[in-house]
Amino acid sequence: VAAPGYNPRLAAQYKRLIDQTAHEFKLDANLLHSIVTVESGYNPQATSPKGAVGLMQVIPATGERFGVTELTDPRQNLRAGARYLRFLLGQFNNDLPLVIAAYNAGEGAVQKYRNTIPPYDETRDYVAKVLASYQKRTGISYPGQPLQNRNGRVKAIILPTPHSTTQASVL
Repeated sequence: VAAPGYNPRLAAQYKRLIDQTAHEFKLDANLLHSIVTVESGYNPQATSPKGAVGLMQVIPATGERFGVTELTDPRQNLRAGARYLRFLLGQFNNDLPLVIAAYNAGEGAVQKYRNTIPPYDETRDYVAKVLASYQKRTGISYPGQPLQNRNGRVKAIILPTPHSTTQASVL
């Protein structure tokens, strides 16, 4: 995660490409937009200290794993990220919080913690931010326990019903 600010001009510029990529890989476009929002703020030049690149902050090893080497190209970056998301949705039976956690920390980390969100502050914060963005776009919330960091401080509360009209709280 490059942790940039959201850029509405860039969001408008890449909306169609993101929507097309979501359609191509049979993904929810709102999910793809939520991940791009949190990962790069729609900045195709974003880089992270861990070597992640582009709109979806794909690391080179993941890009290669899914057949993409030109991660600085927005179209290719989106394709790599979308392929990885499609894989993770199958791997974790469409459990969106786990898929999002695995996108951030890797599927091995989620499996290591017996298919739960790993106890890493960065990952828990990331899941909360992506789900909050997704809920803002769709009105859909996800059941679950409050996400806490290692100090026990609540980072987010995921609402208990998928059709709740109340907004998720990010603390």
